[in-house]
Amino acid sequence: MSIPKNLQSIKTALLGPLEVTRGDNCTFEDTLVNIQTNEAVDITGATITLTVREKIDDASVVFTRSTGGSGIVVDSDQVANKGKYQVSIIPSNTSGKTLQTYEYDIQIVLNGKTQTISRDEFEILSDITT
Repeated sequence: MSIPKNLQSIKTALLGPLEVTRGDNCTFEDTLVNIQTNEAVDITGATITLTVREKIDDASVVFTRSTGGSGIVVDSDQVANKGKYQVSIIPSNTSGKTLQTYEYDIQIVLNGKTQTISRDEFEILSDITT
């Protein structure tokens, strides 16, 4: 199976700006679909990485989450839950970070092909209870 040229992330949780309260746990779920057919795509064996930077072209990374035990899990049942994956942000990802709007993208590697499937703002909000 090859990754469609026009594979896109469409669930609202990961399409558009993300907001996370500093120091909190937060989980987002998403489903990858082919935008021409609107059908979910089997992502068995995919590597998915979320990267947050202060600005898109910065060399330094604020934090990353990825498959392989680092905060992104592809649903193991790609028959019933085709295209589904989950991103978990943990307190250490945002604790001590400046309250501001950063930039993020999500990239998938599937069957040797790499594609950025989502890119937008990532805002770290103030926490009232410490």
